[in-house]
Amino acid sequence: MHRWPVFASPFRIWFFSGSLCASLFVLPWIAQFAGTMAWQPLHNLYWWHQHEMIYGVTLPFILGFLLTASSNWTGESPVTPLQTVILVSLWWLARIAIALNLPVIVVWFLELTPILTAAALLASLLIRHNNRRNLIIVGMVLLLAVSDAMQLLYPASVGLWSRFSILVVILLISIFGGRVIPFFTASGLGVQKVLPINWLEKSVLAIQFALTCLLPFFATNLYLQLATALLFAGHAWRWFRWQQRGIWSKPLLWSLHLAYLLIVLGWLAVAWRGLDSFALHALAIGGIGLMVVSFSARISLAHSGRPLVPAAYFNLTLLLMVAAVIFRVWIPMLFNVDSVLICYIVPGLFWTLSFGTFTVFNTLIWFRPLADGKPG
Repeated sequence: MHRWPVFASPFRIWFFSGSLCASLFVLPWIAQFAGTMAWQPLHNLYWWHQHEMIYGVTLPFILGFLLTASSNWTGESPVTPLQTVILVSLWWLARIAIALNLPVIVVWFLELTPILTAAALLASLLIRHNNRRNLIIVGMVLLLAVSDAMQLLYPASVGLWSRFSILVVILLISIFGGRVIPFFTASGLGVQKVLPINWLEKSVLAIQFALTCLLPFFATNLYLQLATALLFAGHAWRWFRWQQRGIWSKPLLWSLHLAYLLIVLGWLAVAWRGLDSFALHALAIGGIGLMVVSFSARISLAHSGRPLVPAAYFNLTLLLMVAAVIFRVWIPMLFNVDSVLICYIVPGLFWTLSFGTFTVFNTLIWFRPLADGKPG
């Protein structure tokens, strides 16, 4: 495996896989609105879109990050290059099996094996190094596995469980965002890190955990929307405290802060409308989509031994993602626009162009060794 740098560190092949899928997987969804899509994957195209945008796009970035970052936390990698090859291969076979409409039991095995194996490897590593603080991430991965299994076995409930999956991912971002965004900001600007307010951090995450468990089942409950308004205020305060002069001149910083701000606005949309399609996409495109691009770009540069200075294309990638969430969520929600072109096709193309650009320019980073010849 030493001849294949893409398998040397987990983030490389996982980020490539997720980015490639993100570039392609919206196209069948928007093609149906143009009346040019006859393909029927497992269950149906509606199910495929909701499931694959989490497990075919977002999950690879989560696993790539966790399996790479855990080696920094413990000084030991949880996976070998060979194990990485096996896990990614099973994940890709699951994508193919879903696309070919193979029996659910086949998909179930291919889909859940890499998720549960990754969770077991992470748990073993963290327990062995007495790193219990980060065991919460194992719980998050297991929740995603449960949701995945429920979507596969009970396709009629895909809407409920896809909402749950998105909120679990947003919770994971909120946990790690509170840790790394102030740190990256301080190190990037050469200033003192903004220290957390313990009661604020605990309150925000406790409310968010409760809403993650309840909102998918009671999407328009008035009391939950009032609790979400409180959560919005807590996240807004959290974000405001992180602001430092100079952030908005550095793409690797302002993209993180903007992604988190879009999550804040997503919670405002949930408080206003409940967890409807607009609010859900505000969190999914604005929060998850932009955060994935921003965070994975930084990790790819840092863990491949390159300077933390993204290429000029990076700003275009970010702006295209922002345009996607504006057209998919905020224009139709604020101006009551009901147009297939504006609400689905245009934002879908913006999303595809954003990740397509990201994939093209980062593939060289993911597949090349360090300048000193090491895989990185």
